[in-house]
Amino acid sequence: MYRHLGSGRTWSPAASATVPHPPPILVTRPRTQVPIGRQNPIGDDDLARLRHLPELDRVQISSDRVTDAGVEHLVHLPAVAHLGIFSASVTDDCLRVVRNLRSLRSLDLQASPNLSRAAVLAAVEEMPWLQDVWPPPDPVRLAECRRRSDLSVRASGRTE
Repeated sequence: MYRHLGSGRTWSPAASATVPHPPPILVTRPRTQVPIGRQNPIGDDDLARLRHLPELDRVQISSDRVTDAGVEHLVHLPAVAHLGIFSASVTDDCLRVVRNLRSLRSLDLQASPNLSRAAVLAAVEEMPWLQDVWPPPDPVRLAECRRRSDLSVRASGRTE
């Protein structure tokens, strides 16, 4: 059972056949997961509430309403070990905050298209304590994969 931090509403994966995917913002305490904002995506100000949960060890943000200013609030989470940010509104500026999260062990930024791969890799170099990192994809390699996929579709005669 999950509790929405903003409204207090609850969500249960077992009881909810209409919501097959995890909520877009998921914060995890040891043995507890708390989703934030499925129907109403959260924004920067909503992340300020996380300061009241300093024991959180896992935060996954999936909302384009979260910007670099919202990521600033993560400095109040001294135990966060796993961080995922999936937002088209964050930029390389948010890495200044992420670099200082000394408890971080894994970082997933692969679905944040406005983060440059080079900036993320440079930040990771300054974070030797990280164990797992998923940076944004290399745009050149991604374009090549798409080109090959298009060629494959044309060669097979399929239309999409």
